[in-house]
Amino acid sequence: MRGHNAQLPMAMFCTTSSTTSLPTTSTALSSTSPALTPTTASSTTTSSVNRCTTITTSTIQAEVLWCLDLATKHHSFRSSDGIGELFQHMFPDSEIAKSFALGKDKTSYIIKFGIAPYFKKQLVKAINNAGPFVLMFDESLNQSSKKKTDGYTYSFFGGWSRYFGSEFLGHGRADDLLQHIKECVAQLNMTQLLSVGMDGPNVNFKLLDLLQKAHAELYGGAQVLMVGSCGLHTLHNAMKAGFTAWQIDKLLRALHFLFHNVPARREDYTNITGSSCFPLSFCGHRWVENVPVAERVLEVWPMIQKYVDAAEAKKVQKPNTASYDAILAAQSLLLRFIKRELLQDRTPLQLIKLDISEEKNWVSLKRVDIGLGAESAIKAILGKPGTKIGELSVLQLRKECLQCLIKIVKKLQE
Repeated sequence: MRGHNAQLPMAMFCTTSSTTSLPTTSTALSSTSPALTPTTASSTTTSSVNRCTTITTSTIQAEVLWCLDLATKHHSFRSSDGIGELFQHMFPDSEIAKSFALGKDKTSYIIKFGIAPYFKKQLVKAINNAGPFVLMFDESLNQSSKKKTDGYTYSFFGGWSRYFGSEFLGHGRADDLLQHIKECVAQLNMTQLLSVGMDGPNVNFKLLDLLQKAHAELYGGAQVLMVGSCGLHTLHNAMKAGFTAWQIDKLLRALHFLFHNVPARREDYTNITGSSCFPLSFCGHRWVENVPVAERVLEVWPMIQKYVDAAEAKKVQKPNTASYDAILAAQSLLLRFIKRELLQDRTPLQLIKLDISEEKNWVSLKRVDIGLGAESAIKAILGKPGTKIGELSVLQLRKECLQCLIKIVKKLQE
């Protein structure tokens, strides 16, 4: 949050005077009064000054506390309009309520020119005293100003990070980004800058090169650590690459969308299971943050199975959606290679503990379900005249598919 060059004095709105009486000179103009005369104007000006100098310290504290509460709860400035009159009616015996006066403009002024600069000063002091820090930034479009917004966050080795400020820019070239970063960090001790965190666009790598050169010129050849693009993005993508092979993302999305904004289906689920706990929304580009989503699935999976069984038995309307089909596919993995008699009348806990590595629990290789598409392709290949692929090759394929299914189910059991 950047300060403005011309700041109006806070004394216009608050003072430490201990006087509690309200001004005796009236500033209200009667609706039947003649045009404002010089004398009346002078009286009005004097009354306005008196109003500002008769506010008590307690009133100032009350107004500041109200503004702090409004800011932390993200209320609008306009919600303060008429609050003084409301307090006077609610607390007629309070001297603070009588002098309490806040509106949209005054609230905005106190927060922007009184509270915000104080906290910004404290934050700058904390950063400069914290030792080595990392600057992280990201761009987004501000819908109000129709400009790009560069948001800056600082992370410290004490284990905490704080939002520091934003810069609004039109062009987003590397030179433009560097200039705005310099403006934003002008008050900081940049000798403690350890590294810069960012996402992966090429313009950001160009910016990092320019920042390295500028940093070296200003601080005797000092360099920031080069760690590439955003490590968090890299970690998310690594998790995605590891788990999409099992199509876990498809299952987690399906579980959420099956009940999302479908009151009838949610009611059926609650009536059958007695639970009002539903799957959470899955985020495809924030894999590390999907731990609560996975934990919720483990919690509700027994209820999901009850619901699916009821739908298949036509006790409730069967959903005709891709999400439902994905859940059925996940539930039927064991049926592809485990003997059916071992799966009948098993509780979810017993299915989790089922030893699928035991060969005696498997169906024969010829009965391993590798899917209709694969079966059709095998028949087409074997039916071609002069084909060199025989039954032994097909059995080897089925064996490899079996091992793949075992690995997937084992991971799910973990």
